[in-house]
Amino acid sequence: MDFRFTDEQQLWWDTLTTFMEKEVGRDYIRKHDESREFPEDAYRKFADRGWLGLLVPEAEGGLGADPVMYAIFCEVIAKYSLDFAAAIMTSMFTATNIANHGTDAQKAEYLPGFLSGDVKFSVSITEPGAGSDAAGIETKAVLRDGNWVLNGNKVFCSGAHLPGTVITVLARTSPDRHRGMSLILVPNTTEGVDVRKLNTIVRRSSAPPRSS
Repeated sequence: MDFRFTDEQQLWWDTLTTFMEKEVGRDYIRKHDESREFPEDAYRKFADRGWLGLLVPEAEGGLGADPVMYAIFCEVIAKYSLDFAAAIMTSMFTATNIANHGTDAQKAEYLPGFLSGDVKFSVSITEPGAGSDAAGIETKAVLRDGNWVLNGNKVFCSGAHLPGTVITVLARTSPDRHRGMSLILVPNTTEGVDVRKLNTIVRRSSAPPRSS
């Protein structure tokens, strides 16, 4: 198997490498790592170039790129810091899930704002008592009068505190251990959501908080 880049892939790698060196830079990333500050300016530059929608289908306003182009993207933007790359990628793969599996209403509500850079996404799966065992979650969602009511605690919800963030919450909607779970989109401004920042060793740029 030939693992060399095609001409298109090489051009993409060159473009991203130049962008990271000239438009972002080592000092900018180091500053945001040290201050635990989200790289908002860089995030907006990605949005302005349409790169946030790399895996979003063209029909939904994205670029519809293939997984190899995305892998190149992830590698190059991590040039100076994995934490920086994670701060960008977390929203991207959640938006891709909405584009591929969300309802038409969810796509219309969230994707345009995401592609413009105004909306971010946070993944909220891990819990204090479950760790990486997703099937062991205890957060529950109950349907009442047409609305889902959630109760529970999550940790390491990267970026959940950032303005304009929609938290993708994994919650239990039935007793079945493996099939009784659903993903529910919860804007972080929703009444009852309590987000507290944690001082973590990694993911410093997105400062993962604790939420309930």
